Amino acid sequence: MPGLTRAPALITIRPSSPDQVVQGRMAKERFNELDERKKRAILDAAAPEFADRGYNGASINQVIRDAGISKGTMYYYFNGKEDL
Repeated sequence: MPGLTRAPALITIRPSSPDQVVQGRMAKERFNELDERKKRAILDAAAPEFADRGYNGASINQVIRDAGISKGTMYYYFNGKEDL
């Protein structure tokens, strides 16, 4: 049907560590290898952005600014907002 889009499929996987996401899209594997302090900075910046604005209103650029990282770094670890 014209105008309809298909949402990404949600999958459930068995995480290899407790701090991995268990449902939906995931960060690239290299994110799990990142220093805990840096992982925490990204996730701590993302949480209030998504909580305050919701998924559609959340700005990946704001997360990048709040985490103090470059856009290239964000996309090195995540394919996009869906993965974050």
